[in-house]
Amino acid sequence: MKYFFSLLLGVGMLTSNGQISFSSANYNTVSLNESNCLQAIVSNSGNAVSAYITVSCKNASGETIIEGRTRNFTLNAGVTTISGITTGFSQFSYGNSGKALYLKTNGILPSGNYTYCLRIFPLSGEFDGDVYCEEFEAATEDFLSLVSPYDKEELETKLPVLTWSHSEPFNALAKNEYFKLVVTEIKENQSPEQAIFSNPVIFSKNFLTTHSIPYPMDAKELEEGKQYAWQVMKIANNIIVNKTDAWEFLLKKKNNQPDLKYAVMKSHYDASYYTATNERLFFQFEEPYHGTELTYEIFNTKHKTVKADLRNDEKKAGNNLKDQGNNLYQLDLSAYNLTSGYYFLEIIDEKNHKSVLKFYIPE
Repeated sequence: MKYFFSLLLGVGMLTSNGQISFSSANYNTVSLNESNCLQAIVSNSGNAVSAYITVSCKNASGETIIEGRTRNFTLNAGVTTISGITTGFSQFSYGNSGKALYLKTNGILPSGNYTYCLRIFPLSGEFDGDVYCEEFEAATEDFLSLVSPYDKEELETKLPVLTWSHSEPFNALAKNEYFKLVVTEIKENQSPEQAIFSNPVIFSKNFLTTHSIPYPMDAKELEEGKQYAWQVMKIANNIIVNKTDAWEFLLKKKNNQPDLKYAVMKSHYDASYYTATNERLFFQFEEPYHGTELTYEIFNTKHKTVKADLRNDEKKAGNNLKDQGNNLYQLDLSAYNLTSGYYFLEIIDEKNHKSVLKFYIPE
């Protein structure tokens, strides 16, 4: 669908005679090119005269988008319709800004504010010229939206990747335009929009050139159990001209799993296994003695012994197997740096009896 603006009033370049003037003009606010950038009605109250028209469009930063000059044509007395198609252009070019190159490549004018101007120049010094200029906003259906984390999503990581999207390439931005991302904490009874507007920003990034922004390690740390709002804005001349909806995410509060007490040691392995939580094993050793002295080894699935990586002070402390009383024991696994998977615990008691336990380390 094409959109047109009509120019209704002219401002004379020179006002002594005012014999030539624009009555109206149309231009396409979606796609400007040689075929649709000029359609004007010109009034001439004097005799026929040769003339030419220049057309230009600039963005809000003053960068040239298009400019052209028609061939000379005869402007008869009265009212004449002038079209770029019928007169043709002796010169027509696109600017070298990002928006101009985007228009040239894609045939669509990027979103933003522009100024469109027509000027008519009689070749005879007996006539005055005229000029029309009007500001307009491009009517392209551009979009700016957040992608992930999804609105109200619960996250487990304190370093999420914030992803957003927009319809036009970054090189279509004018020199005074950029995108900005902000993150802030949501206080009690606040909406995400209120938090963005009222609360201190805990992380922001200007002049975005990518759609994926990792939350940086040197920014204020996100806290478990708290809600956060985030938004991406388009800035032009230090004014917000477009923005996404404000979304929120929650950093999930991690609850330590309860210790599972107590696994029973067996005389041989079977299909059952014990899941170790919080890097500890709790097991029960069935024999008539209490507080039995035990020796143990841990093996991986290849039956290779897993060694503890102990510091000097830990080595002095000795065994990390603790007697809990009544043949109940706790084994601290933190020094073993075990990855997720299955392992085997084998224990030898004072009577040289071996007991075994298959256990699993979750992710």
